[in-house]
Amino acid sequence: MDGRGDRFARPALIRPLIPSAWADEGRLREQALAELANDTTAPNPAGLTNSKGARDRLLDLAVIDSRFSPALIDATIRHLLDAWEQETLDHAPRLAPRTAATARRQLLHPAGDDPSERFAIRDVELAGWEPIAVDPDQAPPCMTLSVSITAIRFVTDAKDVIIAGTSTIRHAIELHWKLELAGQPDVLWQLADSRSISGMP
Repeated sequence: MDGRGDRFARPALIRPLIPSAWADEGRLREQALAELANDTTAPNPAGLTNSKGARDRLLDLAVIDSRFSPALIDATIRHLLDAWEQETLDHAPRLAPRTAATARRQLLHPAGDDPSERFAIRDVELAGWEPIAVDPDQAPPCMTLSVSITAIRFVTDAKDVIIAGTSTIRHAIELHWKLELAGQPDVLWQLADSRSISGMP
C-alpha cells in the first residue's frame, strides 16, 4: 500500500522543532525587520511608477520603506493563517488584534452568519502568495494579495455534525486578502478584507 489514500501517511510534523526562543531564527529575523519597520519614517513614494507590476512595485517600495518588506508580508500572512486555524479550534479571539471586524467575520463565518454553524479549518499550509495591487498613497496604505493555501475545511451544526466540506480531504484554497497598514508595534499590517475565490465550502 503506497499510503496515498491514508491521511496518516503524511508527516505529522511539517515545521521545524524549536527547542528554545533563541533557536527560532525565523521569529528573530522577523522581530528585527519589524523593529526597523516601526522606526521607519514614511518616505514619499511619488517617484515610483504605477506602470510597474504589483510585485515590482512592492519590491521598489521595500527599498525605501521597510514596512513593505516581502519578508514581513510573508510573516504577516503566516501569523494570520495560524490565528485563523487556532480560533476555529478553541474559539479564543486570536484573530481580533490582526483583523478588522469585517475580515474576522469573513474568515470565521464564510458560509453565513448562522450562530448554530461553526466553520473549521485544519492543517493549513501556505502554498504561496502574490501581490495584486499595492497602494502606498491610500490612507492607510494598503495592498491586495492573492493567497494560495491547502487545508482541510468543513462546517458543523450545533450537534457537531458536518454539514459542508470534509474532515479528511485537503483542498486547494484561493483567497484575496486586503492588508492595511496598522502601524502598531505588535501588528504592523492588519487584514481588512478576505474574499474566497475558490476551495471554500
